[in-house]
Amino acid sequence: MKNSILLIAFMLVGSFVLKAQSEREKYLNVINNRADKIVKELGIQDQTTYKEVVKALVHQYDQLNSTHEKLDAAIKGVKQNQKFDKEQQQGEIEKLRAAQEKELAILHAGFIKNLEKNLDAEQISQVKDGMTFHILPKTYTAYQDMILSLTSHQKDSILAMLTEAREKAIDAPSSDAKHAVFGKYKGRINNYLSKEGYDLKKEGDLWKIRIEKQKTN
Repeated sequence: MKNSILLIAFMLVGSFVLKAQSEREKYLNVINNRADKIVKELGIQDQTTYKEVVKALVHQYDQLNSTHEKLDAAIKGVKQNQKFDKEQQQGEIEKLRAAQEKELAILHAGFIKNLEKNLDAEQISQVKDGMTFHILPKTYTAYQDMILSLTSHQKDSILAMLTEAREKAIDAPSSDAKHAVFGKYKGRINNYLSKEGYDLKKEGDLWKIRIEKQKTN
């Protein structure tokens, strides 16, 4: 009887380990494919360099995922700790987030330094766009299409804010989180343009009319 229980326990542990390994393999396959898709856009001819850049991306994705999972687990632990009231919980969670910000900054800097070994500034920018679903160039183009009278200074200001958003979005844990970062900065850009005297609703309506005319033509 005892041996049977031990055998069942062993089988359950083995099954859990195999499942964990399978999930790990699936995850690594996903981020490898994602990294490969991004690097393909760079036009790298040397296969050794190509593989090194893919490896750098895969490593960064993996490290970011581990960091965010660790934070989620730590926050869950704080929330389940009966010793903390709501105010204390919030304080502990803020400490955890602050510590993670420092960890992410180190990962981010190391990642960029790693890319600089094989890529130029333009290629690194392309990698960043690939990691953030090309939201920066799409949004920057959209603002210019919407407001035709933007000055060079205003365009530079918009681009600077979107670039800052991209730097933060690179480290975000998911597609939704990355879009949320850009959403926050789009709000800042809209406030900036309003202060510059633009009626964004009016500009948006005029843009829609131009788009419809282009479709008709």
